[in-house]
Amino acid sequence: MAEIRPQRLKKVMIRLISFLVSLLLGQTAAAQSKKAYFFKESQYCRYDVIADKMDAGYPKLIKNLWPGLWSDTIDAAFNWGNGKVYFFKGKHYIRYDLKTDKSDPGYPKLIRDLWPGLWSDTIDAAINWGNGKVYFFKGKHYIRYDLKADKSDPGYPKLIKGFWPGLWSDTIDAAVNWGNGKVYFFKGKHYIRYDLLSDTTDPGYPKIIEQFWPKLWHKDLNAALNWEHLPQTNQSNLILRRKMLKTAVVEFNVHGEVGMKDAGIILAEWMTAALERTGGFEVYERIAIDKIIEELKFAETSYVDENSIAKFGKLRGVNTLVTGSIQKFGDTVSVTVKLIETESGKIIDTAEIKSDDINKIPFAMKKLAIDLSRED
Repeated sequence: MAEIRPQRLKKVMIRLISFLVSLLLGQTAAAQSKKAYFFKESQYCRYDVIADKMDAGYPKLIKNLWPGLWSDTIDAAFNWGNGKVYFFKGKHYIRYDLKTDKSDPGYPKLIRDLWPGLWSDTIDAAINWGNGKVYFFKGKHYIRYDLKADKSDPGYPKLIKGFWPGLWSDTIDAAVNWGNGKVYFFKGKHYIRYDLLSDTTDPGYPKIIEQFWPKLWHKDLNAALNWEHLPQTNQSNLILRRKMLKTAVVEFNVHGEVGMKDAGIILAEWMTAALERTGGFEVYERIAIDKIIEELKFAETSYVDENSIAKFGKLRGVNTLVTGSIQKFGDTVSVTVKLIETESGKIIDTAEIKSDDINKIPFAMKKLAIDLSRED
């Protein structure tokens, strides 16, 4: 057996101990970085994401610990994901550096000068979705902002109603991406937990803030943000179609009893929201689609057959249409969607999901949307 000399053994042990210490420190730092910040009037709270509770000693005054930031009533905030956090108040915004923990020189600046397509003042809430898009909310509307292009996507603002299943339709106080596949929205005394995978509100919400957020203010938050760099969703790895498609989703065709009341309308709403969130589509609101159907004077049903698609596409610049159907065979529920070119009536793409549980369908709608968004 080869002899291990004491001097060499000592070096090996030192390296091993150094590695373990660095690993422990890294894990500790990672745990410390998992913090969310909530703002209300002149104060802020730091919330531990892992422990799911407020850190000791909060709330604190903003003016004492946020160099260069306004001292009260921040409208909205979000983490860009590049080491910078953006805060909004009235007509202005501030870029805050995470590494130096202070505002960058030259701020505040006017929103209107450097955020193409965004409202110029008084934003209600902002949230980084984790797929290269940030969503801004104001009143009854929202705007999807593309981080890479650094501008608002075409076709916005849009109404919250019809694109965010289960979410309040106006005046959201604050929003934060928790980094675990969930987003939290706050309004008055209540909050909603929104699921990224299914792209819909989780069952049982809204709930009361006071009952589930220990020591956080009970109502009327101003802003919230996640301090850590958020993991990108799988959706960010999509190879999207080269051209953003203007599309509309019509009520799904229901074949027989499927175990869901108003399944055609509900599925169309879920599909509308899922398509919009992919970033590959400019989607019409459901109410706009109904008006189009009325204008075309179809039969007394919101189902549009494929023979009418060319005429449909001449209205309001819609160049594609998404139709769908749901049916049940034994214990299996099948949902099929088609992406159709309105000018020619050609089927561009199709996608299908199957499930033995009707309650799993909302989570699968996102997969359908992603399939239709991919480049062939």
